[in-house]
Amino acid sequence: IYTLSLHDALPIYDADRSSADTDESSLADQPLADDAYTWRPRFRALATIVVLMAFAPIAAFLYVVACVFGKPLRVGTGRTVLVTGGKMTKSLHFVRWFAKAGYRVVLVETPKYWHVGARFSRGVAAFYTVTDPRQDPKKYVADLVEVARKEKASFFVPVSSPVASVFDSEAKVLMAESGCRGLHFDPKICNILDNKHTFCEWARSELGLRTPESFLLTSNRSEEHTSE
Repeated sequence: IYTLSLHDALPIYDADRSSADTDESSLADQPLADDAYTWRPRFRALATIVVLMAFAPIAAFLYVVACVFGKPLRVGTGRTVLVTGGKMTKSLHFVRWFAKAGYRVVLVETPKYWHVGARFSRGVAAFYTVTDPRQDPKKYVADLVEVARKEKASFFVPVSSPVASVFDSEAKVLMAESGCRGLHFDPKICNILDNKHTFCEWARSELGLRTPESFLLTSNRSEEHTSE
């Protein structure tokens, strides 16, 4: 059995200490880089605030013009549309389009985004929070179906985040049983489109298209094998 003596250990300690001194000195030699990293985002944030304040009078003027001469947006009285992804701007556009067309819009989001501004739109008839699909996908699907049933939704328009797209397709199938039509892919197609490797294989085998070569890595070992 090899025993490490104190004499053998001392050079290692000195080496570690010297490397630590080198690191500290190298950090001390880079104050300008640290200062640049600190002041640039602060300057950008300050510039953004100044620009917003400069355009505030213009925004206020346009708001007054819209209130006086524009056609007010009201909650629709027609058939109900269930829209997800309330935190995204594109879902707010959907809300406004459907409301202008006379549809009654129900907006949905996860609890993390319960305070989104879109929920206060004059085109939104009701707002619900459902379980986060990252935490419980089955509960997320069940919550969507329950909201559709409660509000007697006729149409389901998911503005899906990447993590929710497949689960939204599953909810679409269940909602169809109660007469709610979904503007979304079926689960089979959605699973293919949601996975880049599966999509490449499907496009190559089923459609005969030329696709980039892809590899499905399931572990660190498979990654090492592929890189070799």
